[in-house]
Amino acid sequence: MWRPCVGPTLGVASLLSVQGRDLAIFALTMSAFDLGAALPLHLLGALSRRGLAA
Repeated sequence: MWRPCVGPTLGVASLLSVQGRDLAIFALTMSAFDLGAALPLHLLGALSRRGLAA
């Protein structure tokens, strides 16, 4: 079962955005989170599609 720990990452990113400082770090944090969350789901979807087609 996939359960990301989004609380700390999104909390820090939200705090940085509210403060209006370190926009580059905010963007980097959110990009890393997005890739980390999307990549495993994309791979799982691609593998399950191949499994169903076989």
